[in-house]
Amino acid sequence: MAEALAISKPISAIFHRKGMQNIWKHFEKWNGPAGFIAMADAVCAFNPVYAQGMTSASVCSQILGTLIGEMDPKDPNFPVEFFKRQAEFVRQPWDLSVARDRQALGQSDGTEGGMSGEVWERVLREGAGVPVIAEALFNVINLNRPAQSLGADSEFLAAVSEIMQRPPKPPISETEVTPYPPHKSQPENFY
Repeated sequence: MAEALAISKPISAIFHRKGMQNIWKHFEKWNGPAGFIAMADAVCAFNPVYAQGMTSASVCSQILGTLIGEMDPKDPNFPVEFFKRQAEFVRQPWDLSVARDRQALGQSDGTEGGMSGEVWERVLREGAGVPVIAEALFNVINLNRPAQSLGADSEFLAAVSEIMQRPPKPPISETEVTPYPPHKSQPENFY
C-alpha cells in the first residue's frame, strides 16, 4: 500500500464529508457503463459514531477481490454482480445504523429491524455488563457476525431472557449523563 501511495498522484483535492447522516447510493439498481466500480463511502456512508465505514470498505474490498477471482473484470456483467454482492453485505451495517439513529432521534416505531425498539434499548442498556451479551453485541456492531445470528445464539437468548424477567432499571437521568463537549472547567488535556 505504501509503495502504491508513494508513486500515486492525486486526481482531485482532498475533501471530507461534514454530515453525520447515513447515505446509501443504490448502485445495485443502476445501469451505468461497464467497467465502473464504486465502493466505500462513494456507495454507502454511515453515521461515523458507529465506526462501521472502514470495516465496510474492507469487506467490500474482499468482495471485489473474490469476484475478480471468479469473473473477468472486463465482463460487462462484472459491475452488476459486484454491486449486487456489495449491497447484500451493506444491508447489515445500514440496518444497524439507521435503526440506532431513528431510536436516538425518537423516530423509531420498532419495525426497522436492526437494533431498535424498547426491548433492544433495554438489552443494550442493561446487558452491557453481561459478558455473553456484551460480546455478542460487540461482534454484531463490529460486523463480525450478522444481527440475525443473535436469534440462534442460545447463550445470548438465555442472558437476554434473564434481563427481561427482572423489573427494568430506571432510565438514566440527564444529571447522570456527562455533557459533551465537557464544561470549560475541565482541564484542557482532559482527553
